[in-house]
Amino acid sequence: MSRCVIALVLAAAVVAARLPISAQSVSPPWYPTQPGTRWIYQHESRDGGNRGIAHPAIERWKTAETISSTRAIPEGTLVLIRVDVFNHVRPTGQLTAMDRTTQVPREQSLLLRNDCLYDLQGDHEIGLPYREALLRGHAAPEFCFPMTVGATWGRVPETDPAENDVWYVKALNGDPFGLEHGQTFHLFAHEGSGTLADVWFGPGVGVLQEVVEHHGTYWEDRRQLLSATIDGTMQTYHLHPALIVPRNQSECVYGWKHFGRANGTAFSGAASCAAYVARTVE
Repeated sequence: MSRCVIALVLAAAVVAARLPISAQSVSPPWYPTQPGTRWIYQHESRDGGNRGIAHPAIERWKTAETISSTRAIPEGTLVLIRVDVFNHVRPTGQLTAMDRTTQVPREQSLLLRNDCLYDLQGDHEIGLPYREALLRGHAAPEFCFPMTVGATWGRVPETDPAENDVWYVKALNGDPFGLEHGQTFHLFAHEGSGTLADVWFGPGVGVLQEVVEHHGTYWEDRRQLLSATIDGTMQTYHLHPALIVPRNQSECVYGWKHFGRANGTAFSGAASCAAYVARTVE
């Protein structure tokens, strides 16, 4: 999204429930949930508008996402995250009215339940409609653990036959866009007509990179992890900016430097990009 979600470890049991909801299970430490845990991300937004992929309007900013508190609720564990925005620049001179940082939520609320993480869109309490959706299995999670190649989650065919926001674990260490020493899972989802999302996730760290791109009328949102403070220790990251696979040959005309093969290798020119699309996509 930009959803600005953070994958976290499931760490607490559900207290006595008002509803017949199963107990919170305990997963491996995919990410700590201690208050004070902090992630610094670099964000970039590109909007093609009438100028297309060759000359998009660009905005960049950073966020500091800090766990402020966690508490047990009948549905699972509620994690509250404060989001601070800074270093906002618009190198292409966008108007103030187009300021993307005004759309960044200043607080995130996440629910850890049954080995999955749900984005509550800033709500501090679970309302009855969402609680009923959880009970019916109609609330789509952002992440589920443990991750394995081929795993999938978020499928709710009764409420979304198009299966938007269904996540697939595509690969483990399948490209150069993750941790240099450690595991990186590459996740993929459709987020609506023409909009695709790619996420690189590091166990014990969280979201490393995310690219959400609309193919057709071009726009995209990116974020990349710069540093994380876990258990009081800060670690900096120097990740290779992610390349994503082009969806049609027209994207190769001006955007071949922007895209790459599924294994992360770059194209040598528009022709090699178009040939790759012809073999693998179209």
